[in-house]
Amino acid sequence: MKKNFSSITLMTLPLVFFICLHANCSPKAPAGPTLTGTFWQLSHAREVTYKPAKGVHKVYITLDESNKVSGFLGCNNLVGSYDISGGKASIKFQAASTRMICPGEAMKIEDALNAALSAATQYHIEGNTLTLMNDYGTVVADFVAGQK
Repeated sequence: MKKNFSSITLMTLPLVFFICLHANCSPKAPAGPTLTGTFWQLSHAREVTYKPAKGVHKVYITLDESNKVSGFLGCNNLVGSYDISGGKASIKFQAASTRMICPGEAMKIEDALNAALSAATQYHIEGNTLTLMNDYGTVVADFVAGQK
């Protein structure tokens, strides 16, 4: 009985290998973040680097497939739309936010992010980083894929 089992195993292994080879059974690498449906936490905007303090609401944007953008700028909420034109990596934001006055650093971050979103015309995703650039290819903001 043991001999039959060994013979069957030895005969089926090449068959399983052949099927996997032609059916592309290799494990797929997990897909990275996409522009839409990802929580993009601010890393820096213009010359301002963002490092959230523990327990503070994160500065972020999210984009959905119906071309809506929402987020939190540091003190105020952001809502609006974005447009990707021509099937290339170009983007244009049209957004509005509440306009509460924020203390010190929060206002500096918010102003820098608002300016970056207004200037952004191109984007690039590499790994877990979303980079927004202006018409000249100058980086205006970086975001890292994260969790709320």
